Amino acid sequence: RAVVLGAGGAARAAAWALRAQGARVEISARRPDEAARLALEARAVATSWPPAPGWDVLVNATPVGTWPDVAQAPIDRAFVRGGLVYDLVYNPPDTTLLRWARDAGAETMSGLEMLVGQACRQFEWWTGEAAPVATIERGAAEFVHRHR
Repeated sequence: RAVVLGAGGAARAAAWALRAQGARVEISARRPDEAARLALEARAVATSWPPAPGWDVLVNATPVGTWPDVAQAPIDRAFVRGGLVYDLVYNPPDTTLLRWARDAGAETMSGLEMLVGQACRQFEWWTGEAAPVATIERGAAEFVHRHR
């Protein structure tokens, strides 16, 4: 069971990617009409806000927790459990949500990994060459560090 928080463009991409991997996807957004619209489009299920516990994967596709509001999280700590928590926020790379998830025994992924992955893929598309992954990782980390 994969739950995507949010109903915007990033949520749409996450929902389709999760469905492509065979996940049963639920969309949980503060605006139920937006959650329902995305769920219909992505062949997912719109669910309550906050989502019910018991998920295997939780993806934060909202901007909540992004610099400068780094103390915020999209859901209350009580709703964060084990499994995998992927926060698409990349600034800061270690969000409040991710810290709570680690405390709850979950695996975590930062949005910085997504940002680097996108940059690498774009480099390869545009140049036809292998991306300099280490250079892109360093550049992304330096950018985030300068802009917080």
